[in-house]
This record gives sequence, C-alpha cells and structure tokens, in this order.
Amino acid sequence: MKGIELSDTTKSKIMPEKELDIVYGAEAIPNMDGDGFIGLYRAPGLAPGLVRDPETNRVRHFPTQEGAIAAASTRLFEILNKPRLRTVTRSGKAERYEKLTKQELAILLNQSGITHKFFTYLYGTSERRLAEWLNGVNDKGQEERAPHPVRVMLELFKANPQNVDIAEAVTDAVTSHYSEKR
Repeated sequence: MKGIELSDTTKSKIMPEKELDIVYGAEAIPNMDGDGFIGLYRAPGLAPGLVRDPETNRVRHFPTQEGAIAAASTRLFEILNKPRLRTVTRSGKAERYEKLTKQELAILLNQSGITHKFFTYLYGTSERRLAEWLNGVNDKGQEERAPHPVRVMLELFKANPQNVDIAEAVTDAVTSHYSEKR
C-alpha cells in the first residue's frame, strides 16, 4: 500500500479507528508498508513507542499479531523495570559528605561567635530548621542533621571573623525583607 492514497472509508475498513485508553498496554498494529504487524506499547507518563531492533533502531515487523504483542509487552516490561536515572546516578553527585552531628553543630556555632537568629538569616533557613539540626531530629521524629554547606560556612566564620561581615554584606544586598538579625 506504499504510495497509494486511500479514502477514509477504505482506511476505516483496513484499520478501524479504536480509542486508546490511557492505561498500560501492548498491542499489534497493521504494518502500513507491507505484510505483518508492528508492536506498540504505552503507559501513563510515557510517549507510546514502537518496538525497535536494538542494533539498528529500526521499527521491527512481525508476521503475526501475537508476535508483535509479545514483543511490545516485553519492551514495556523492560522499560518499567529499568532503574530510573536518578537512582542510578545518585542525583549526579559522586561525593558523599558527612553531615554535622548535633554536637558538632553546637560547637561550631559557638566558635563562630554568631547568634542562632543571625546564622539562620545568613544561611537562609528557619529557626525551626536550625532547632531540628541542633536536636538531631525533625518534627516527624526522623534523624535531621545539618548539611555540608553549614559546616563550610561555620568553619569559615570560625577561621576569620571578617568572613561573617562578608556574608552579612552579601546577604543584605540580596534580601528584600528581614527582621532584626543580631
């Protein structure tokens, strides 16, 4: 049928329109370029796909409907059971940082010479979050530890008090509203 223009009536007889539901599915559709069938798979959140040859990436043709459906089912199963990229790559970070314990955080805050309120202003977090880090647990009872950038910032403040002034100037320059800091 390649190169031949078919009327709508003929098309509906050869390949009657059917309404696709939005759930998971694998089916065979007639090969418009010749004999056989093509495997089609679909799932919520995925664009419908055709079964392709893994080596050439060309659409595969099957002599029977059953073969096309089986191949489409297998392909859908492979896609749905493949680990997601985020799981495989650990969000793109190759490093693992040791978060601050509540004791380390309390010591570094004390050594930095700034108040808890001023720290939350400079770091851009809430006093509630800082309290969770200092307690070691969040309001759901789960472990909550301060992230690595907190350690870096407090170590810089401890090493040189001028770093506190720099951090305050930078934060003041980009903050549109805040209450008393110190």
